[in-house]
Amino acid sequence: MDTKLKKSKPWTAWLSFFMAVNIIGLLFLSSLGIFLYSEGSFDLLKAPFQDYQESRAFKERTGLYFSDLLDLLANSDLQNTGYQQAIQKRLNNEGSNLIYLAVNENTGLMLQSDNEVPTLLTSYTNPLLPAGYNYCWYFDGEKVRVFENGKQVDTRRLDSGYHRIIPHINIYTDNPDELANSRIVLGVRDDLQANPYGHSLYYRDQLLLSAIGWVSIGL
Repeated sequence: MDTKLKKSKPWTAWLSFFMAVNIIGLLFLSSLGIFLYSEGSFDLLKAPFQDYQESRAFKERTGLYFSDLLDLLANSDLQNTGYQQAIQKRLNNEGSNLIYLAVNENTGLMLQSDNEVPTLLTSYTNPLLPAGYNYCWYFDGEKVRVFENGKQVDTRRLDSGYHRIIPHINIYTDNPDELANSRIVLGVRDDLQANPYGHSLYYRDQLLLSAIGWVSIGL
């Protein structure tokens, strides 16, 4: 019996070795694929190991929400349709994690979050956000700007994490002047919470990336 156990140990060792090599190889190929997909940027690779609200994944999620609102303001044929209802449901599923206000004075459309709403004063001032919301995207009728802790973020920098995320107005309308009387403010809560009344994608992504980070460290 002892002889059989001794003979089985080399096979066990080789099996463990090949499994380890395969795992490392898969991690390397996955990382390489993400690196190439992100055009040589390490932003996506860093996501599981950094604060979620500093990650590219968070910025992309916010960009998608903002683009949805911009699409509705720019295309009057989408207003009061199932498409609009689906967008508002997705946004409101974030609960207190997301507050927004979108206004098109030309068409009379106004969309706002179910909870607190950011305040718009004039087109020449920055939006006012409630306490606990220090990050927002703002469309002033001409361009999209991002604010964090009261300061505008230079999204044109390649290392800002916003490369190819900020929406271009020309994608949504052939005549940008039609949006001159439109405003959008979208703010995100500083400490993301689970929404007991819906499925927050912000909160889900935060948990998922955190879990991926811990698994990667364990491997």
